[in-house]
Amino acid sequence: MQRLARLLSSSALRVSHLGLCISRARTNFYIPTTFATFPALHRNVRLLSSTTYSEHPVSEALEKKFKAAQTPEDRWREKSRRALEDAKNHGPANAYTGRCVVNASEKHLAASFRKLEAILSRNKVRQHLRLSERHEKKGVKRRRLSSERWRKRFANEVRKKVQLVIKIRDRGA
Repeated sequence: MQRLARLLSSSALRVSHLGLCISRARTNFYIPTTFATFPALHRNVRLLSSTTYSEHPVSEALEKKFKAAQTPEDRWREKSRRALEDAKNHGPANAYTGRCVVNASEKHLAASFRKLEAILSRNKVRQHLRLSERHEKKGVKRRRLSSERWRKRFANEVRKKVQLVIKIRDRGA
């Protein structure tokens, strides 16, 4: 979905917010006849064409970009080409690979810093650094880790229940 959003112009279509259907026989977007099955569509109808089964303006661009390879050999060749490009561009992994962000152009320096910030917070680098400043007794550490695990499990269960409630509400119950 993110690759698709990058491919399309920002004014063309906000795919991530729509519940669009893609027919299997042809890769054209079409609007379903009822909005009951796709509750997000009634909010975003103005982004789609007015006729019931008309082609969307970006369908040709999608067909060109995401054309399926015809044979397994073609798919193999394409994946091999991508793997070779990745190997040339990124090189072998080292201790800092997971904490590095490639800044392709000097224009997007702030975005690179945000990506690096996200990586560091996801890996909890600051927390580990702060905790390693002083020695932590074995029992205290065990209790802290147990509490962190419990909080993580609890948050995950709450997240699941909230998603379930949202899904039930979307169904109209």
